[in-house]
Amino acid sequence: MTTYEWLKSNLNHAMVVYVIGLSQRSLAGLNRSLGESITRVSATLKCFEVWGQSQNQCPRLDSVVNAMHIGSKPHTVSIHFVLAFAFLFSSSMQSFAQSEASSIPENSHTKSYGIGWECNRGFKSDGGKCSPITVPENARLSDRSYGKGWECHYGYKEDGGKSCNKTVVPEGGYLDAYGDGWRCLRGYRNTDESCEKIVVPVNAYLTDDVYGGGWSCERGYARKSDECLAIIIPKHAFLNSANYGQPWLCERGYFEVEGTCSPILIPANAYLDDTFYGIGWKCERGFAASDDACKAVIIPQNAHLDRSGNAWECNQSFQKTNGLCVLENQ
Repeated sequence: MTTYEWLKSNLNHAMVVYVIGLSQRSLAGLNRSLGESITRVSATLKCFEVWGQSQNQCPRLDSVVNAMHIGSKPHTVSIHFVLAFAFLFSSSMQSFAQSEASSIPENSHTKSYGIGWECNRGFKSDGGKCSPITVPENARLSDRSYGKGWECHYGYKEDGGKSCNKTVVPEGGYLDAYGDGWRCLRGYRNTDESCEKIVVPVNAYLTDDVYGGGWSCERGYARKSDECLAIIIPKHAFLNSANYGQPWLCERGYFEVEGTCSPILIPANAYLDDTFYGIGWKCERGFAASDDACKAVIIPQNAHLDRSGNAWECNQSFQKTNGLCVLENQ
């Protein structure tokens, strides 16, 4: 490690070591030696600023240190050099702060993070300077560092980026959350920059559907034009929950026939089928449908009822041939 690197990383340690040893040294000539040290270090640092430490135009720092009677070991560094280095460091930091403060425009301040500057509140950046923000009537300064620098008060709307006009709310409306627009109250609909009152017919109720007129018919009524007419439900039927199509269904045991509900005739050895298709009944296990009746399934030898229970199939190793079950490969 060079003397320069050691001084840079151990400046505080060196200061403590030599302040402790100061009582054992002679103070004679301290002012003269300190002045010489400051002159030598100052000249070297200025050279470094121009040419860089890697150039040969500047004297080596080690030679400058040795010229000020610095020993070969770090702990023998002269108190004169340490004080000179501390003095120059303090002076350079003060000069840097003064230079930085003088380089920013009027009505600005250095950023709290990063580098550079930003305009004070009430000013905006304008070609390297900070110009005052003109806030129109019914507006206030914004907290954003971009844009116009101002925004309209709640209840006012910006007009051309130059003024704030009062937001006109029609009857039956209210200011929205942003304050520069409006919405219609429940029971009103937006039509041509106004709020029109919704007329709810008899047997209807208000909804939040802005596309359906704002109302729907009560259960048991169907919409026709601007009215709600009662739904005619046939005997043995009931209202369903569908919002479209047939508004009613037949009760269990009945099926629809031309707008009425006719009873399902269940033959012997059958039961009601709750599916919405078919004839409305199914045969019991061991019986098969034949026209409007359920006839017993005749099972041949070496056969059994299949999974449906309404037909038969051959046992394993047998195959169906002419209504019988015969051994395979015969």
